[in-house]
Parts: sequence; structure tokens; C-alpha cells
Amino acid sequence: MSKRIYNKINSFLMENDDDFEMDEFLDLLHELIVKDPIKPADKTIATRYSLVKNYLREKFQSLFSEDELKKIKPDSSIIDRIVNKDKILRENKIDILFTEKDIEKILQLKNNNNIFDKFIYLMFISGRRMAEVLEPKYQVKLNRADKNSVKMNLAKKNKNNQDTLFEIKLTPDTLTGKEFRSELNKMRLITEDISTSDFNKRLNKKIKKMFAGKNFHSHTLRGLSAVWNYETNNKKGLSRNPYLMKFLNQDVLDSSLSYQNYKLVAE
Repeated sequence: MSKRIYNKINSFLMENDDDFEMDEFLDLLHELIVKDPIKPADKTIATRYSLVKNYLREKFQSLFSEDELKKIKPDSSIIDRIVNKDKILRENKIDILFTEKDIEKILQLKNNNNIFDKFIYLMFISGRRMAEVLEPKYQVKLNRADKNSVKMNLAKKNKNNQDTLFEIKLTPDTLTGKEFRSELNKMRLITEDISTSDFNKRLNKKIKKMFAGKNFHSHTLRGLSAVWNYETNNKKGLSRNPYLMKFLNQDVLDSSLSYQNYKLVAE
């Protein structure tokens, strides 16, 4: 880690020796570690916090109690992103087997009023990420050219495409674009005071209970949606990877390879 960060820490502690405030120190660490102009990755941020904590234990042991050191950590949203990314990486190493019965469970949630059931349903029929369904910053507009699709802003797009509205084809015989937007807006109003990371934790608990014995989580729904639609609604006869790429609105073909291990199997 950069000596600049250690030097800034040393200077702060010496200058505030008589009137040290833990909250001010945590704000400084956030500026040094997270707000770095190089825009560090989540794992880099977590590593930096860990190194700083070890440094303080070694050099300033008398200044910090263990309870105070425990406060020196990344924001929970960063930790959640790391955990979820690790889940996906582990998932990519094993086959994700699912059946028509699993899909029926999801499609039967259409008229349920439970908020998590509704999210599972909306995520599946659209193939969208949880954040794209939950967060209002991802606009949803009707597609006048096709009543069974919508147009949306999407996550993980480059700066040139962040404001672009992409066509989202909905799973046939589920909801029209108008119905989908209406249901999505209702869910966003209900969940507007819940953080994305907190909601994702609750949603994953629901999915785990719904699919007991299977290592499914919120991002799994995206793979299930894409692969099941490829197997059942591929009317143009596209090969698997191009179909998944188009269905999931991915920019490069390699991205669709993440779902090569999803397999629809017989009961």
C-alpha cells in the first residue's frame, strides 16, 4: 500500500493527539482508501483497510482498543459486493442444474403479494439484475413497437451507454411491458427506504428457502432466465452464446460464457 496513506495517518494522529475523535479518523480513512483518484476495486479497498488496521495495532497499540479497531472496515455495501462476486465465481466452477419444476415455482409467483416473491418473478421474466429492478436510477419506459418488452437503463455499461435505453424482451406469456413497469414501480415504492445490499440479503434468504438444497441466489435467477428462455423460446434458432448475449444485453460474447454451466435437466 502507498506510503502516502501511512504518512497521512501518522500526521493526523500527531496533530490530533490531544483531541482525537474516532469519527473524524474514520472519515479520513474513507477519503484516503475509498476516494482515491485511481478508483480502487472493492477487494483493494478491503485489503487496504486490513493493512491499516494491522499497522495501527503495530505502531499505535496504546491509542486504539480492539473495539475501535473493529470499526475500521469497508462499508457493508462493499463487503456485500465482494461476497456476491465470490459466490458467482464459485458458482461458475460447478454445474447449476435446474428443472422445469424449478421454473414452474417461479412462474407461479405471478399473483403473489409477497414482496420477495414479486421480485423473484420480475427478475426472472426480465433477466435483469436485482439492482436494476430495485433502484429507480434505472429508468423503465414502454416500448411502443413491442407491447411484450420494455426499454431500460442498465448496469455495467460504459459511460457512453449509461443513459441509453436498451430493449428488454420479457419471457412470453408472463406480463406485458406495461404490466411489468407497473409492478416494478409498485415494488420500488415499497422498498425505497431499504438499501440494495440489505434487500439483497433478505431476498437471498427467501431464494434459499424456496430452493432448499440448491445453491441458488439472486444472481442465479439471471442465468436461469437466460438459459431457460434459450431452451424454450429460441424461435430464431440462435446458438447458445449469441442468444444469451442478446437476451441479457451483454456487450461482449465472453460475458455469456459465465452461464455455460447452467443446465436444464429432466426431473
